[in-house]
This record gives sequence, structure tokens and C-alpha cells, in this order.
Amino acid sequence: MGVCNDEEVKKKQISLIDDDGIEYFEEGTKGDIVVRYFQKMFTTSEPTDPDQLLEGLESRVTAGMNIELVKEVTSEEIKEAAFNIKGSSAPGADGMNGVLFKLIGLWWGNRSLRM
Repeated sequence: MGVCNDEEVKKKQISLIDDDGIEYFEEGTKGDIVVRYFQKMFTTSEPTDPDQLLEGLESRVTAGMNIELVKEVTSEEIKEAAFNIKGSSAPGADGMNGVLFKLIGLWWGNRSLRM
């Protein structure tokens, strides 16, 4: 049975190889390689039909599930969700904690959802 400790992991040099076949060990350069990789993956010079991208993939959402997902949300559902938010929760990525969202949810739940 092999055992690995933290020091062994820290000493291991991890490298990345760019499109030209050059191997890099420096953290900054490896970050640049990763950024370029994903930019290249998610951009295209010839946009294609989005439906074509999904061709051959089996749908995981059934027709019944889709009906539930797209149905109109009721005021009661908003109120219920707002009451389930912990007011003392840690701030999210936006810096806001649950108190603000609870207040917004309660306010919105009391409004008519018709727009």
C-alpha cells in the first residue's frame, strides 16, 4: 500500500504543455496556458446552430419535468422560499447575506407577479 504525505505532493513538479509542444513549470505561465485553452475551446470564428451542438445527446429533462420547470412561480412559492433562507447565513459572492434576500423575497411574494 502506497502512502503519500503533503511534502511529497509539494515537491512534485507539475507541468503543462502548450500548443507548440513546449513544457512549462512556472505557475504564471501554466495559468496563461489554461486561459488560452479555455478561450480557444469556448470561442469560434464560425458560429454554429446551437441545436447542432446538442445533436446525438440524450435529453435528461423529460417533457413532464420541463412542464414543472417552466410553469409560472406563485407568490406562495416565493414566500416559502424566502422563509427558508437563513438570515444569518454567510455572505455570498455578491457580499450580501440572507437577510437582504429574505426581505426581497417577502416583498416580492406580496406583489402581483403579473408583468
